[in-house]
Amino acid sequence: MRKQIFILLFALVLMISACAAPQLKKNDLLIEPTINKVISNENPVYLYVETFGVARTISNPTVVGEARTGGFNVRSLIHSEEAIHLIVTDQIKKAFFKAGFKLEEKEKADFTISGRIERFWVSERFGGFAESARASVKYDLIIRNRQGRFLWGDNIVGRATARDSIDVTKEDVPTLMNALKESIESLFKNESFWKTFEQ
Repeated sequence: MRKQIFILLFALVLMISACAAPQLKKNDLLIEPTINKVISNENPVYLYVETFGVARTISNPTVVGEARTGGFNVRSLIHSEEAIHLIVTDQIKKAFFKAGFKLEEKEKADFTISGRIERFWVSERFGGFAESARASVKYDLIIRNRQGRFLWGDNIVGRATARDSIDVTKEDVPTLMNALKESIESLFKNESFWKTFEQ
């Protein structure tokens, strides 16, 4: 009888831990936002991008979501190898570079970009006989001139959703990256953002 109970408990532990929560790894950050408008090489714009801050409501900048894992859909935190403020700062730098801006030290830059992350999160929900992963990325982005005067600012938002009839956990991290990608693309589609650099 004890042997059967042990086997049953062992099987239960295996079932619960069968599906571990995914992890956001550096390899997952190879996103390529679509940026259709670029700065002319004839009139280069030099930028300094500060490391973004994190809102106080984010208690741990390396926790990026919550998955439901195993046979009993146990809630498991999704961790990131890198803190979210470093991820967003790096992706913003790459996007500005792709758009033709020149990245410089603060003393040599015409403009300074700064920001604060308010949300960087993905979670799973169940409904309609399917599971869905929903991700949201939200941050403030501010542009100042060489003298430190405020020129432009906005709340940048990106959202993404994925569905799966069996287990959506494998889509958690890609969905979060799609939300980040959408947020960056929305910035570079904003005409008022572009006009800031025409002054």
